[in-house]
Amino acid sequence: MLEYFKTFSVLATMCACLFWAVALFFKYYKKFTSHTYVLLLLSVASFVYLMVYAKFHEHFGFYSYLFPIQSFAVLCLWPLFYLFVHALTKNSPDFKLSYLLHFVFPLLMGITMFVLLYFWMDKDEMCQFISRHIYGDYIEGVKFKVGWYIYSIGKVAYLITSAIYTWFIYQDYKNHIKNSKDLFSNENSSDIKWVKSVVILYLFLFCFHVIIQVFSNEYVASHPLLIGVSYFIFAVFFFALGYFSFTQKQLYEPFSEVYEDEESKSNIVSSDEIKNYLIRQKPYLNPDYSLYDLCLHFNTNRTYLSQLINKDFSVNFRTMINTYRLSEAKALLYAEIKKNTYVSLEYVAAKSGFNSYSTFSRVFKQIEGISPQEYKEIIAKKISNDSSTVD
Repeated sequence: MLEYFKTFSVLATMCACLFWAVALFFKYYKKFTSHTYVLLLLSVASFVYLMVYAKFHEHFGFYSYLFPIQSFAVLCLWPLFYLFVHALTKNSPDFKLSYLLHFVFPLLMGITMFVLLYFWMDKDEMCQFISRHIYGDYIEGVKFKVGWYIYSIGKVAYLITSAIYTWFIYQDYKNHIKNSKDLFSNENSSDIKWVKSVVILYLFLFCFHVIIQVFSNEYVASHPLLIGVSYFIFAVFFFALGYFSFTQKQLYEPFSEVYEDEESKSNIVSSDEIKNYLIRQKPYLNPDYSLYDLCLHFNTNRTYLSQLINKDFSVNFRTMINTYRLSEAKALLYAEIKKNTYVSLEYVAAKSGFNSYSTFSRVFKQIEGISPQEYKEIIAKKISNDSSTVD
């Protein structure tokens, strides 16, 4: 029974990766986006877990033949996840040559294993090394000792790089949350909270990674329950990663990169011009209104405009836009109550540019100090008292 569970868990992990890799391919194959990195990640992971299946079911001929590629592929997983998050949270998802540096060590490890297995060892020695030596059944000989040391270095490197890239991902996520308040008026437009959840899940998985990597292959292979539980959680992790990546929209519009350049767009804008534009045109009624939209209107760059708002309005872009939305909401509430017309707060939130009532309620209380319902009751009472005074 445990053997079936082990097999199911390993295959479920491979299938989860393969399923979302195919789904992402058909959705994004026409253009290079941040999702291209996670597509590559899931494709590589599919191969990795196919190799895991081959190892645990003792298909050593197949496993040894592709082992150098496996050595490269395993070490590419977390760099690819990092590059996905990094590209997602930047205005430009384009590939940069500097990104290749993340794959130098994995490539060296793959080449080293290729030279060791295909040039230094003969076919029988290669099969012996894969089927016996890395399982703890030590064989005398310089070739096998060198191979064991290289294999051990790869295992330790995987754990260390996993921790390092998890930290990099967390830093990019934290910086994105901080910067998004200066770029997006609606927090849902820049929402990647799932990244935090996936990283937290990975930290839990890290314990299983340590067990699998630190203990000998012979020990791990003899405990099918450990393998089954570990890879079942891996399956959940990769399925969640695939699902959230597939549903995650691109955060930045194609034109946004143009307005990042401080030199190319530097028209001078005054705070009065911004105020007049917001009051007359009311662009904030668009729930997805962003700083890039404002840059587009004034034909200036993001850094300049963001600094101007921070300095002259003493708030970030999101707070400034939400302040205008609240003014719109209060005016609408007052007008409808004065006409003795019932108006729902959900309707007011939508007509004022908020993407949801929960956001409207939270922002209202944050800025006004009272809830929208309390404000509505105060206004209704004030209008009623004013009417009584006139009568």
